[in-house]
Amino acid sequence: MASPSNLRKDDELWFEDGNLIIVAGGVEFRVYKGPLLLHSEVIRDMVSMPLPSSLDSTESVDGAVPSGPETVLAWVPVHSVQFHDPPGDVRHFLRAFTPGKQLRIGAVHPSFEEVSACIRLGDKYQCKGLVEVYIDYLMQYYPSGLTAEPLGPNVQLVSNPLRYPLTPPAFELKHTIGVVNIIRDLERKGLDQELDVKGLLPVAFARCMMLGSQVATGFDRSDGGREKLSREDLGRVFVGQANLMRSYYQALKRILDVQFDPHWPRPNGPSDCAEVLKQLDHTLPDLKTGILDPTQLVYMLCEDLKQQAVGPKRMKLCDDCYVWVLGRAREEQERLFRGLPTMLGLVEEGLQR
Repeated sequence: MASPSNLRKDDELWFEDGNLIIVAGGVEFRVYKGPLLLHSEVIRDMVSMPLPSSLDSTESVDGAVPSGPETVLAWVPVHSVQFHDPPGDVRHFLRAFTPGKQLRIGAVHPSFEEVSACIRLGDKYQCKGLVEVYIDYLMQYYPSGLTAEPLGPNVQLVSNPLRYPLTPPAFELKHTIGVVNIIRDLERKGLDQELDVKGLLPVAFARCMMLGSQVATGFDRSDGGREKLSREDLGRVFVGQANLMRSYYQALKRILDVQFDPHWPRPNGPSDCAEVLKQLDHTLPDLKTGILDPTQLVYMLCEDLKQQAVGPKRMKLCDDCYVWVLGRAREEQERLFRGLPTMLGLVEEGLQR
């Protein structure tokens, strides 16, 4: 532990009436031990050691001698423990138990640094509930299954299909590299089955494919380290990208090759619909390099159809053909999604859909 002269109080998490001091990387955090002891058996053991003789029940938290009954509440013994973790990570971890400068009320979207720190330290200090909360949050954005939307018979061109966001609101796309590494770290500790995190990997890898050269270089963490994929996982991204691009192109052809589908509702109907699909076939190959995430296929098709409807030629599908095209697109999106583990070589790790 650093000498007292080298320690500084944290600007945010230092409460004069706190009864637990945590020292990490030369920074002191003074917080309330009750919530931490409730959720962490490890911290409970750390503070179960007897207090130093210099700090007994006759000393107040500020060292002053109480002079009356009104000062009894300040008569609190203070424990001090050492965390061997970066101060920034400890700050994120402690905020989960003690509000700092910002009250966490309502929907507060965490940063990647917060999610990463709380999962790692939550596991280290055996705060299982904290780890589960942040894993559940990641599952909302890296789904292991697609949500089906009902498609009625009179869907208009202005309908808005479900769009899966590429990242949580406070993340950048590069942080997907860190999401993969979080899951891999839990796997190494044998927690992947208990926390059911393996299903996050396919979509996380697919999002990594959209990073370009940054997928190889990674990004700098706030603690000065660098977040990078392992050599094996980087190889999965490159191989998976080639497989997904090929599968994606084949999916587009199956959607738009209407002349081979006997169920097309207007095989001899308005020529406008056939022309719209022909134009779509010409424009979508330009989009496919930006749609390496298979959860975006239906959304991007709808966006392209909307653009054609308001474009110079004002071309749009009739309602029957629109429903038919989106129905096929959803089938192909589901096919791509189910095929991701195979494309990424994850089946050998026991991941199947």
